[in-house]
Amino acid sequence: MTLRFLATDDSIDDDDLRRGSCLGDGSEPEDLEKWFMLFACLDLRSVLLLVCLIVLGMLVLCVMVEEFFELMHRLSAKSNFWRSFLLAVEKELMVLGVVSFSLFLFEQQAAASSSHNLEEVAELIEYVHLLLFFGMVAYYVFVAFVGALTLRHLRILRQFEDDIKGDGEWTMAKENELLTSR
Repeated sequence: MTLRFLATDDSIDDDDLRRGSCLGDGSEPEDLEKWFMLFACLDLRSVLLLVCLIVLGMLVLCVMVEEFFELMHRLSAKSNFWRSFLLAVEKELMVLGVVSFSLFLFEQQAAASSSHNLEEVAELIEYVHLLLFFGMVAYYVFVAFVGALTLRHLRILRQFEDDIKGDGEWTMAKENELLTSR
């Protein structure tokens, strides 16, 4: 890949970037000029549409996630368990975002220091990041399943208790009737 400067006819290829020869030692004015122009080296006309679509997609995804959580808050307003569960999921997503950002910064720092095992480290970081995310999703799916079953059984026991209190008398026929009705 060759980076072309928009303002000049100079170009920098991948080998120059790896060696750092395109930047010089910063003591010459032209080295400093090349350093500042490095940030303006991409021809934005060719990637502007792609960047705009990516940003638009991220915004749409963020709005959809916010609307989903807003709907979940409205649905969970009546149950302390589901409200607490939803808050725990939101907190976990926030922590995972912080971990993701930290891993990204670590990966960028490793790239800047030109570590010889950079590709292996980058792959390991991506693997750990995905593993953390899928582990969190599996954990909360399991907790939601167990919570839903627990709430269902509590509702059945409450109904059973109300049925017993309503009659005031307990018989084997009443027990069989309640067991077959469920």
